[in-house]
Amino acid sequence: MHTLLKPWTSSWMRQRGQALLLASCLLSTPAFANTEANEDWPEPIRHLALQGLSVHDSFPVGESLIGWIVSTGQQEQLLYTTRDGEFLINGVLLDAQGQDVTQQHQQDYLAQPDWSALESSHKITESSLLINEAGERETLRELYLFFDPLCPFSRLAWLALQPYREQGVQLNWIPIAYLQPDSRLQAAALLAAGENAADQLHALMREQTPPLELQAEQLRQQRPALQENMSLMRAFGLSGTPSWVWQDEEGLLQTHTGMLRLPRMSELLNLPQPSVLEPELIRYR
Repeated sequence: MHTLLKPWTSSWMRQRGQALLLASCLLSTPAFANTEANEDWPEPIRHLALQGLSVHDSFPVGESLIGWIVSTGQQEQLLYTTRDGEFLINGVLLDAQGQDVTQQHQQDYLAQPDWSALESSHKITESSLLINEAGERETLRELYLFFDPLCPFSRLAWLALQPYREQGVQLNWIPIAYLQPDSRLQAAALLAAGENAADQLHALMREQTPPLELQAEQLRQQRPALQENMSLMRAFGLSGTPSWVWQDEEGLLQTHTGMLRLPRMSELLNLPQPSVLEPELIRYR
């Protein structure tokens, strides 16, 4: 498993009297822009609000920080500012003991995500390969996985899950980027591939062939989607890749972070283990 520590950090700084915003991927399209910003908000929050961020509420965080509940499009997230208004922090906040307090804040202040949030995420779908008696493809189970394109454990999960597609499982892969500098480039390229995304994902995971490179403008266009995917992952309280989300037999959401052992994978899908095993997966038997 690769653990997510600080996926993104941003600061608000003053240079020669001008404020510089270092969080451009947080901005949504002008259609969501606020027409005015509250004068009591710190300058970083006011600037983001005027650029399109929706600001819903705030709460104190100790003596030094203020937490902000904001949204870009449909996705809520947390930001923090210092009480003097000089700095903005976007990322995981740790206390003096190294504990992740952002996760608790998400549970306390953000609307908890549900299955519909996964359905509307920026994902790559690998359809079920099961053909029913009517000659049509049939989906019996559906699984969502957050993954970093360069995470080796995400690749192992992909290899282990491919045979289940023949048993009626639809796989939905939600790319995020935090592991290496090239993670963002490859995740954005996969999302930009459109109808060819599943084929490029297959090439990346099976043959370890990187997706096609993007131009700078294409990369910029995918940044909001990657940020929303990251926020969704954090909203589920997940902290690494691969991270799994599924519905159990009672329809309740279940999650897990890290590579699953193969018997557990079979159990959560309620399907028999495949008879053919990739050599790389032997240690997970």
